[in-house]
Amino acid sequence: VARRGMTLADVFEVASRQVKLEPGQTREDWINQRLMRRKNPGDNFLVELSDGRWIDVRESRTEDGGIVGTYTDVTEIKSSEVSLAQAIEGKERAIGELQAVLDAIDYGVLILDADTRVRLSNQAVRNMWKPAAWEADTAETGQSPTIRQLLEVHRKSGTFKVADDDWQEFVEKPSPV
Repeated sequence: VARRGMTLADVFEVASRQVKLEPGQTREDWINQRLMRRKNPGDNFLVELSDGRWIDVRESRTEDGGIVGTYTDVTEIKSSEVSLAQAIEGKERAIGELQAVLDAIDYGVLILDADTRVRLSNQAVRNMWKPAAWEADTAETGQSPTIRQLLEVHRKSGTFKVADDDWQEFVEKPSPV
């Protein structure tokens, strides 16, 4: 509890009892770091409290040399960030497991998105298609190739012997499964 006559170090000592300290960090370390930040306000920073809440601290110097600070509870945002990170980690793990299953299949498997870009493929497909086909669009755009781009690379290499007049129909015609 703040009271008249307390120094800033006293205030930070009281606050340090509510802060979740980093491993190996002492209360004195935290107080000294906090005093240094207060002397040189600038970038905002986050403080995790021992009850799990997160506070965004923003302090800046005023024109007359004073310091103005805002302290915003961002616990919900931090919680959302953690949930999102866990979801992404779970998605990446699931994709890795799916990739392992796909690579164990002897025949080619392609999974395409709505724009016919390759989302997933197995090793059998990658062995059938020339590496240049996979790298064709990726190098320029950072996106995986579309099925049409893969077909075009193979057309130019002579894999598909289709006359120019028949190419459009060949590409657009669904193949029997």
